[in-house]
Amino acid sequence: MGSRSETAALFERTRRSPSRAGIRPPPHAAGSRSARRDRRAGCCGRRRPDENRSGGVCLRTRRPAVDDDSVPRPDRPRGPVSAPGQGVHKPIVHIFRASANCNQDATQDPEWSGSGAPGARVVSPDALILYPPCIRLPKEPGHMKELNIWMNGKLVPPAQAVLPVNSAAVFYATNVFEGLRAYWNAADDEVYSFRLPEHFQRFRESMKMMRFTIPYSDLDLYEAVRQVLSGNEVREDIHMHMCAYVTGTGLNATTPTGIYINPRRRPRVEEGQGLKCCVSSWARTSDNAIPIRLKCGANYQNGRLATLQANADGYDQPILLNKEGHVAEGTGATFFMVRKGRLVTPPITADILESITRTTLMDSICPELLGMGVVEREIDRTELYVADEAFFCGSGYEITPILSIDKFPVGDGKVGPITARLTRAYMDIVRGVDARFPEWRTPTYRPVRV
Repeated sequence: MGSRSETAALFERTRRSPSRAGIRPPPHAAGSRSARRDRRAGCCGRRRPDENRSGGVCLRTRRPAVDDDSVPRPDRPRGPVSAPGQGVHKPIVHIFRASANCNQDATQDPEWSGSGAPGARVVSPDALILYPPCIRLPKEPGHMKELNIWMNGKLVPPAQAVLPVNSAAVFYATNVFEGLRAYWNAADDEVYSFRLPEHFQRFRESMKMMRFTIPYSDLDLYEAVRQVLSGNEVREDIHMHMCAYVTGTGLNATTPTGIYINPRRRPRVEEGQGLKCCVSSWARTSDNAIPIRLKCGANYQNGRLATLQANADGYDQPILLNKEGHVAEGTGATFFMVRKGRLVTPPITADILESITRTTLMDSICPELLGMGVVEREIDRTELYVADEAFFCGSGYEITPILSIDKFPVGDGKVGPITARLTRAYMDIVRGVDARFPEWRTPTYRPVRV
C-alpha cells in the first residue's frame, strides 16, 4: 500500500481522467454543451418535442424533499408552497419527451446500490415505466428511525402532517383509507408492495360512495407509494395507511380534498402464538346503515367499541356477528375457519369488507398452493366452538391464528396445520420468495411497468 499522498494523487488523476479508471466516456465530444448538459442532468438531456426521434415517453421520478428547514433542499420547487392538506395539487410523475439516447444504461454506476439507476428512459408508447428516485440504499438496516409521511406530493415529518381542526376530516371523520403492505426481500435487495392495483380500485370505490375524489391518477398513487418507501430508505416490512380526506368544513363538504400515506411498523403475533377471541355483544353495522364495504374511518368505531369491551373482559380481539346473528368478521380482518377438513368463510353479503387478502386466499393461494377450495356460507355462532382451526386475515393482520373463542379452545388450542401451511405460503408469495404471481408485487428500487 502506498502512502496517503500517493493514494490521493492517484485518486486525483482518476477523477480528472475517467478513461484511466475504466469508465466509458460519454458519447458526446468532450467539452460540448450537450455533454456538459448530460453530465449535469445525470441522464439524457431534454429536447423539444420536434427534436425527439424516438417517439417514446420518458418518465422520471424524483426523491421528495423532507419539509424541514434544518435540511438544505436544493431540489425544492420554486414558487409558493401550499400548506399540508391545502392548495393546488401537482402531478407527482413528470412526463416529457426525450431523445433516443435516454435508454442509456446507468445501472453500472457504483454509487447506487439499487437494481435500477436514477434518471429518465425511453419507453414504448403503449406502456409507462416508473424508475426509482435518486436514492442511495443503506448497506445494512439502521436503527428504528422515525418515518416521514407523504402528504400531497412531499415527505414531511410526522409533526408537520396536520389537518385543520374544523375540517370535515377531523370533525366528522370524512375520510376513506387503505391499509397497504410492503415486504423486504434481502435476496432481491428490494421492497415489494403487495397488490397495489386492487387497493387503488377499492380506494376509489370508497371515495365514490363518499362522493368525493382526489386529483391524483393511479399512476400518481403508484409513485407516491414508491416515494414513501424510497424516501424513508425502507429495508424492512412496512404497513402503510393511505388516506384521502376532505378539508372543507361542514357535514356535507366534499371539497377540497387531500391525501397522505403514513408508513408505520406494525408488530405481528409471534410464530406459534395466536389470539384469544370472544363473540362480541356489539353487532356488525348493517349495509343499510354504515356499509362495511365502504372503508372509511367512521366505520371503525363499531370495531373500536367491540375491541375495548373485549380487552376489558380479558380477550385479545372480538368476533362480530351481523344483524341476522351469523358470523361477520373481526374488527379489521376477515374470519376463516377449518371445519371437518374444509376452509369456510362468511359470504360477501354477511356485512363484511370485500377483503383483498380474502380474495387472494380464495381465488389463488388455497386452491393452487394448498389444493383446497374455500366454502362461502353463513356461519352460526356455535360452529365457532367446534371448529378445528380458525384465523383472521387481512393486509394488516396477514394470517393471524385464533387459539380460543369464548374460552373454548379452537381444535387443540394450538396453531393448526392448515393455518401454518397457509401462513408459510402467503408470506412466501407476498415477500417474493415464491416467484409465482409476480403481478401482485410492485418493486420500489427498480423500474416497474404499470
